[in-house]
Amino acid sequence: MITPLAYVDSLRIGSVDSVSPDEIKVLLDIEAPSDVALNTGAPRPFPRISSYVLLPSDSGFLVAQIEWITIERSQYPKRKGMQDFGVIDLPFPLRKMSLMPLGILKEHKSGKESTYSFSRGVDAFPTVGDPVLLPSQEQLKSIVESGEKRRVKIGTSPLASNADVSVDPDRLFGRHLAILGNTGSGKSCSVAGVIRWSIDAARKAKEKVNKQTEELLGEITDETRESLGLNGFINSRFIILDPNGEYSKAFIDMENVRLFAVEGNEEKSIKQLQVPLWFWNSAEWCAFTQASSKTQRPTLIQALRCVRDGRLDVALTPSTDMRRYLRTLVAQLSIEITGGSPWAGGGKTKGLKESIDTWEKGLVDNTDFSINENDAITALKQAIQDFRNSNQSTGANRDDWPKYTKSASDSLLAAFKAAHTTFGGSDQDVLPIGADVPRPFSGDDILKSIQANADLMKTSDHIETMLMRVRTLLSDSRMRTITSCAEDLTLEKWLDDYICPSDSSKGAITVIDLSLVPAEVVHIVTAVIARMTLEALQRYRRLNDGKT
Repeated sequence: MITPLAYVDSLRIGSVDSVSPDEIKVLLDIEAPSDVALNTGAPRPFPRISSYVLLPSDSGFLVAQIEWITIERSQYPKRKGMQDFGVIDLPFPLRKMSLMPLGILKEHKSGKESTYSFSRGVDAFPTVGDPVLLPSQEQLKSIVESGEKRRVKIGTSPLASNADVSVDPDRLFGRHLAILGNTGSGKSCSVAGVIRWSIDAARKAKEKVNKQTEELLGEITDETRESLGLNGFINSRFIILDPNGEYSKAFIDMENVRLFAVEGNEEKSIKQLQVPLWFWNSAEWCAFTQASSKTQRPTLIQALRCVRDGRLDVALTPSTDMRRYLRTLVAQLSIEITGGSPWAGGGKTKGLKESIDTWEKGLVDNTDFSINENDAITALKQAIQDFRNSNQSTGANRDDWPKYTKSASDSLLAAFKAAHTTFGGSDQDVLPIGADVPRPFSGDDILKSIQANADLMKTSDHIETMLMRVRTLLSDSRMRTITSCAEDLTLEKWLDDYICPSDSSKGAITVIDLSLVPAEVVHIVTAVIARMTLEALQRYRRLNDGKT
């Protein structure tokens, strides 16, 4: 019968050679296995990359993973009690390993039986010379099958005697996750498998809960069952961005699967992919147009503000047109008052007077206006006349070089704001609209806006190359099918189609095939879809107290 100390000694395969916070180097013994280890009770390949070893510590065993294995040339090791003066010292290959510390494996005794629990994190590192051991079958299984809420089985570990590898789907999908591997190693199958296994496990768990609830309540009506959520629907939403067209048929046998591609096909239930231009924010537009930071980018951002504000619309009602006109006057007069133009005297005040005279010519009554709107125009004209009469200058040239008091200027500004409010405006309308507000516009609209703002900002000579790039990219037939959209498409409808209606308890899998998207814009389309999805998720969680 082997003693415990002898058993532990039989599992020793080397000793610690050096220690650092992120790496432990181990010098393997000469007698350590070189291909297959038989001293753990079952044949096991050793040494192997990504396999586990143990290092005794104060709180149990430090679990480490093998990162690399190498051979170091050194002198032949001297053995105790053996001397041969006729042997010449020649280079001898000693094996070394690099380990990455993972966590602590603790032992819990219950009578004669021992159980183990693994937790991540290291509270004490080993020192040089400490032994390195192979884990037993039970210890290895405890490492691989550690953790709580292991609800979804995703495979088995060949390095741990085919122990089950299960995960918590909330933690798996709630964090950044990467599935890596060489070409043909099964990355795409693993992604599809993780989604399928998670949905199947959730459906089985919900069916079990529904069955237990119905047994407690007895016979219930369909309406009661629906109100309690006792159905087979899984409230999960997956969006797969498929750059190579691999997942079009991966979930064809499942319910509520939506397919989007550049070329729609009603027979195969493939919908047309639509990512409208007005979804893009300013950063994505700058990347799309490759706008330079000096003149092209400011012009482009101002053009986006104008086109999102709808200043290029031709079908405007007279009231809407007057409201926008008054908004610009309020903004301009506020700037003049802030700069002190009314009471500065000289050319600044004279220029303000001439500007007000010009503004007044646009304040014309219209039969399409309501009674209150026409009254507001009349009151505003009277306020302008009162402002002129408050001229503080004296002498023969008082009209040419006027001066106005601050109170008179504030009264005029209040009159402009009152008229703007009467036409349906608000204080927020005076502020410049954001360049990232998702308001509809077309490709022709943005081209016109860029040209108009370039003329206004006197940067026409510097934006010709950018305009040529935009025209070339927007004229691509494949690009037009993606960026053009139906007139009735809204942001809410797009989110309902591509994600899932917010008031629906049915889960959905959305596969977006990006294989035919032009290479010049595939990164932009991907970024837009990802951003819209994440922003919608965060806003939904904010409105529902963090619940998803």
